[in-house]
Amino acid sequence: FLWLLQGATTQGTSYCQTALTLKPDFPAARNNLALVYAASQREDLALRELEIAGDSAAASYNLGLIRQAEGNYATAAQAFDDASRRRAAWSTARMKAHRARRLAAQADRTRH
Repeated sequence: FLWLLQGATTQGTSYCQTALTLKPDFPAARNNLALVYAASQREDLALRELEIAGDSAAASYNLGLIRQAEGNYATAAQAFDDASRRRAAWSTARMKAHRARRLAAQADRTRH
């Protein structure tokens, strides 16, 4: 994960892929690879890795967390909404979606 913070995404991708070659069911490597893909704006690949590491609702939720941390609040809200649709009883996902929409609206007001 440190390589991601340092901007060494190519190195991080290589580390994660090597780890997954050795142990394909290693969730931390899948999640870290998803972070690299998300940072590279490859949401399709990030979501795929998150889904392999867990279920589709958790994958959408985790993608929402990634996008929120990046400051992409509108995209985060969409991911949290998707998680909520996939797991209807997940109130935390609904609350996160609501908060992300509020943050997106605040960011829009600040820009104008």
